[in-house]
Amino acid sequence: MLSGKQKRALAATLVSSLYLLLSIAIVEQILHAERAKQMNLARSNVNLQLMTAKGALESAVVLDAYVGNSVATLATVAPDVVEKNWSVIGRQFMEKSTHARSVALAPNDVIAYIYPLQGNEKALGLDLRSQAEQYNTIQQARNRQTVMIAGPVSLVQGGMGVVVRYPVFSDFPENHHYWGNVSVVIDFEQLMQHAGVASINGATVAIRGKDAKGEQGEVFFGDNTLFSQADLTLPINLPSGSWLLAAKYQDHALAAKGTQSYIIRATLYLLCIICYIALFLFYQSYKRSRNYAYYDELTGLANRRMAMQKLSELTDEGTAKAQYALLNIDLNHFKQVNDGYGHAAGDALLQFVGQQLKRRLRSSDLVARMGGDEFLVVLYRLETLAQAQMQANKLLQHFATTRLSWQGTEFTASLSIGVAHSNEVNGNVEALLTLADKRMYQHKTAQQSSAG
Repeated sequence: MLSGKQKRALAATLVSSLYLLLSIAIVEQILHAERAKQMNLARSNVNLQLMTAKGALESAVVLDAYVGNSVATLATVAPDVVEKNWSVIGRQFMEKSTHARSVALAPNDVIAYIYPLQGNEKALGLDLRSQAEQYNTIQQARNRQTVMIAGPVSLVQGGMGVVVRYPVFSDFPENHHYWGNVSVVIDFEQLMQHAGVASINGATVAIRGKDAKGEQGEVFFGDNTLFSQADLTLPINLPSGSWLLAAKYQDHALAAKGTQSYIIRATLYLLCIICYIALFLFYQSYKRSRNYAYYDELTGLANRRMAMQKLSELTDEGTAKAQYALLNIDLNHFKQVNDGYGHAAGDALLQFVGQQLKRRLRSSDLVARMGGDEFLVVLYRLETLAQAQMQANKLLQHFATTRLSWQGTEFTASLSIGVAHSNEVNGNVEALLTLADKRMYQHKTAQQSSAG
């Protein structure tokens, strides 16, 4: 059976373990919530980058397409004027465009004029009807009588380009006589760089919709498999048709930095330790105040208040300890020890008596110092007065043969004991205390008479 001290140690261990587990659970929950919050913020930042890229692509293509449309309109109204003044018209177009690499005029779908010529010499004289990949969109533009987007395509002059095709008719607005086309080539690499598609942090990006076919078009930027596992898709609206941008978050890149996570975790655990210390100090303060209220400071035994509280609890007949006995103990000749050897010796003797009583009695019994040199023992679950008297006799015999050695002097504790049983007074605590006190004085008187 565990002693009271062992039980308290076990309880403290259990409480500390529970606090530790609870602290770990709370800290990890907070970290999980913080990581989720940071992840959401990081994803929101990625979404902002993606929306910015989408807007940049749309605005850049639309602007260059709008400027190119003015050239096509002029070619429709006065093709001869355009051919005669091509260098001026081409230069003005390039000045107003943002990412255009060139603008070309192709009567009968053969490139006859191109600006700037430098760097685009290979395209001059190119019969677009021989370019199956590009001619398809030219025919669509002619048949639909509207602007069409081709590509991105590989250019004969090198590099990649998005080509905006404008059909030109010589009989506007009937549009029965096809004259040719105006083509604006937008530098694809420059367009992607301007939009920042390749530099988006925290996500892998792919774009499909070659020839502005949207979701049905081929993938021309990034990994084709990304569309089957994308976290986000955004349409990129073009003057004719659209592209589709897909993005998958790179959660490992979006996650909080390891150092930051360690700092947060260390801070939280430090707070838990501080709280534990604060609770421990509070508990110790509570114990001290409780000890002052219910325990004797010198001997560590229960004091009068504790003893009277325990006895009042025993007035309930339903209590398992209802049958009990009292030992009212007085220390004989204590004044002589105090006067002859000083209060330190008297205190040592009181501590000695308290310790010996605790050792000789059951751990379930109550030993209290009532004040001065008076002690009270409550023997629980004792059925008869005779059993209590037997226990008192054992104590007397023990103290008669056990001595306290203090600074070279030996003291023998002489006790006077009054024994009373709860059955004698029908559970009346006050009457029982009075009876035990009376019998203690009778025992003291008998000892004095015997000594005399």
